[in-house]
Amino acid sequence: MNTPLTPFWNTQTAISTSVNCITTTKYGYIYPEIALVQTSDPEQLSTAVHQRVMELYGSGSFFNTFLARTEKKLGFAQKALAKPKQAPSATPPPVVKGNQIRLAIPQQRALPMAKAPRAAPAAPKAAPTESDHEEYVITPENYQDWIVNVTIEKYALNGSGRVCFFLGPEEEIPENSAEWYTSPIYVGAFTIFAQDPRITECGNCKDQAQRQFRIGGTVHLTKALIRRHIPLEDAEPVQYLKENLHWRVTDLTDRRYANEDLPSLRVIVTAAGMEIGPDGRVHRGPWTRYPEITQGRAGGAQDAGDI
Repeated sequence: MNTPLTPFWNTQTAISTSVNCITTTKYGYIYPEIALVQTSDPEQLSTAVHQRVMELYGSGSFFNTFLARTEKKLGFAQKALAKPKQAPSATPPPVVKGNQIRLAIPQQRALPMAKAPRAAPAAPKAAPTESDHEEYVITPENYQDWIVNVTIEKYALNGSGRVCFFLGPEEEIPENSAEWYTSPIYVGAFTIFAQDPRITECGNCKDQAQRQFRIGGTVHLTKALIRRHIPLEDAEPVQYLKENLHWRVTDLTDRRYANEDLPSLRVIVTAAGMEIGPDGRVHRGPWTRYPEITQGRAGGAQDAGDI
């Protein structure tokens, strides 16, 4: 708590620490959503803030569709499925019935472990029809969030760069790194912001580089799995990710780094289910690590500490 938060000064002679930053009011600031509630009751404040957060950010998650009011469920589901910065497609809109989201979406491409569209495991049993094979059903019981966690030494690239992730056959990853971000199998990237410690005048940067300071981030895989009609629970997503999750590293000059040349790089996949509690709010279950997905690969889980 007393570690100096360089370069933020608390006085003309002292650097701020976490102790100086316990409340925002010290700096004359308060979130407008909190100020508008005008109550000191913790429960009322919590409820009001939760509602406001849902209004602002709730439409980006499939699971938040289950929490929305009936008249808003379809809009939430459509926004959750939409790809950023792309025009609306001709894909039929999802059908929301109670706590079911039925997606009549085509697979993004034919990939291993996704030979034909199929419903997720907990979907209601019914006599199979041709249309059933075109639907993918999400319920609170079979929904899981899948993410890939990345850690690496901040100055491993001697500057800024990216760890980019792909979900598909490895041979389909473009050789030219400038084409990665438009590739059909690209799913996201963890971006490293750093100066070159060999030439910078930043003392803090040089110190962190010497200490092999590590940073980390997350890339979400859930929507990519849904678009490929991969169930979100049990063994199938694990096997699919084993065979189809790949990563590549580049700096901002498009210089490629072999994963084998970055011993500090670690890529670990984790997943967690979610449920709606008695209070009507989303409660995430415990995260489960799946080191076997990346184990033994350059940059993947390597030793007992990773596993």
